Amino acid sequence: MDATHKKQQAALMVYANIAATYKDAMKAQDGLTIPQERKEAAARAFAIADATARTDKDAPRKDAEAGRAIIEKAYGRSAEDVASILTGRAANFDLPKGFERTNDVDKLVRQGQNMTDDLNAQAYQQRGRVQAVGPGGNYMDHAGQRDEGKEKLIQHMLTIKASIDAQVGRNQIGREQGDFTYQRIHKEVFTRETPKTRPEYAEFEKANSARLGREVGEEVERRYAAQSKTVDKASEREAQAVKLEAEKSERMKIAEALAAKAVGEKLKGQDPAVQQAVMQRIQQGLQQREDAGKLASISIYDKNAAPKTQDADRQRPTPEQQAERTR
Repeated sequence: MDATHKKQQAALMVYANIAATYKDAMKAQDGLTIPQERKEAAARAFAIADATARTDKDAPRKDAEAGRAIIEKAYGRSAEDVASILTGRAANFDLPKGFERTNDVDKLVRQGQNMTDDLNAQAYQQRGRVQAVGPGGNYMDHAGQRDEGKEKLIQHMLTIKASIDAQVGRNQIGREQGDFTYQRIHKEVFTRETPKTRPEYAEFEKANSARLGREVGEEVERRYAAQSKTVDKASEREAQAVKLEAEKSERMKIAEALAAKAVGEKLKGQDPAVQQAVMQRIQQGLQQREDAGKLASISIYDKNAAPKTQDADRQRPTPEQQAERTR
């Protein structure tokens, strides 16, 4: 399997893992008296943490689509960055152990070079043409900004960087070797010159490739620093979210039980969905007070307990009674 297929299969497997783990995590939370949105947040955290757990089997296409929807809901505009980093961690590319080359590295370099060539060609065709951009049209930029092509190149480099760092973390290659490999790939992606071109285009291509290399490189470093930390903390957030029910104080559990009883009595005979909605709002309010340390104490009556007055009488010392002396 070459690098292209490894990358595609890793991406599908990441999404499928997310979908499967999310489904299992939601099922595991059945019966927990916490709001639905918190259950979903916990399940998403579980899913992201488990995204690269299984990479040795084919991923059903429908599961991959479901996983993509989950990660997009969890990370919004950053979803593609997170997916590229997870894909890189799952894709076990054949990386060099020294100065030699591998087929996977050559393939990854060629893919990046082809994307750069396309961007250069588009920029050359649109040179000199500008359009108003930005708030109020106060800025000028090249027409047809090629955002889509540049974004694909950024995601490609994010995947490569994540794969290299993952192998460093697994001690498959050393840190120095990993840094050298990424720098070499980045340099080759942005320095290839198209053969047999006019001098005018060759000069433009060289300058534009250098600019692209700087811009893409800076963007990759920025996004990788931000989103790799997000991914690394997924397990920590998952543990925090899923333990919410187990870590509730006794006071919180009692308050929820009393609230559930009151809701059942007050809304008896009404639609269960209405009762559930009311209970969720009450739980949210209780949780906010619990988090703020303002949840009032609740006295519990134990009918089997001995009366406190009797206990007090038993513990009170009996005064000595002096016998009356008679003469």
